[in-house]
Amino acid sequence: MRSSPLKYAIYVPTNKPIFIDTARNGRECNCICAECGKVVDAIQGERNEKHFRHSVETDCKGGLETILHLRAKQIIVENNQIELPGVGLNYTGAISEEPFLKVIPDVTVIANGEKVFFEIALTNPKKKIEKEFYIANKLKSVEIHLEGLDYDIPQDELKRIVLINVNRKEIIFWTETSKGDGLLSMKISRYLVPIALLAIIYKLFQSWSRRR
Repeated sequence: MRSSPLKYAIYVPTNKPIFIDTARNGRECNCICAECGKVVDAIQGERNEKHFRHSVETDCKGGLETILHLRAKQIIVENNQIELPGVGLNYTGAISEEPFLKVIPDVTVIANGEKVFFEIALTNPKKKIEKEFYIANKLKSVEIHLEGLDYDIPQDELKRIVLINVNRKEIIFWTETSKGDGLLSMKISRYLVPIALLAIIYKLFQSWSRRR
């Protein structure tokens, strides 16, 4: 991931990433650094490339990976469809960083009445212990790999990668829901009960026939 001028910061009123081209100039941008939380100014002069700059001198690099991570999460939260390996998923109720038992998934959504968890990897895959948690508890979960992307990748391209590109997605755990098995059992029972009744009636008829 290359180093480049800071093109994204956190817009304070919404607490969401904002691109330099859509921010107001100077201190009026009302933004802070995603990494250190300090005030940044929008530098939008004609001589230099547009970028955000810390208002005071600092060693902070601007949280390049943090910004990309936030943008990816926000894309999932603000949409309701995502392509996964072998399946297209419609979802609702997406929320980021909601604690669940022992983990804090990057994004949690609701699909077909159950939770699905998304993890976003930028430099390293999620820790083995986190994956083992999802597998052990049979929780539908997916890891989206964004390794190697420039942090200031255009938003439309990042959206395509997060929502459509299945090659960067890894299924951690996925199985058909028990609800589906329950529906199947109900359908089978619907036919088994009449058959059982017919068998009882037949036995009663045989017994009555012998007594004649």
